[in-house]
Amino acid sequence: MPDDNLDPRVSLALLRTEWALERTQLSWVRFTFSLLSTAFALDKGTAALFEAKVLDGQGWVAGTHWGGMVLALAASLMLAVATSHYVKRADELARQVPAFNSKTACRPALGVSVLMIGLG
Repeated sequence: MPDDNLDPRVSLALLRTEWALERTQLSWVRFTFSLLSTAFALDKGTAALFEAKVLDGQGWVAGTHWGGMVLALAASLMLAVATSHYVKRADELARQVPAFNSKTACRPALGVSVLMIGLG
């Protein structure tokens, strides 16, 4: 949260920038969640259909397991890169504007990002 001693326009601009950083990071989390859901459905859904003898004799079923794992790994790596960019941008903003505290600004989105990377 910006200082109360700042001009209200500067204070509001800092808040908008902080919220924009957070919105962008949370959109990456949402995208990663949808990729992880697709990977889970690809892996477990085809395995369940194979065990139920719906996909009996289909050679491509084994490839969906690897496809699901690769998709989950790619989602986790993309979110890790997005999280590092998020932290770098927040620290850069803190260096340019001393009233911006990047340590408290980054906490909500970072917690969700770390959780999603762990799920991947």
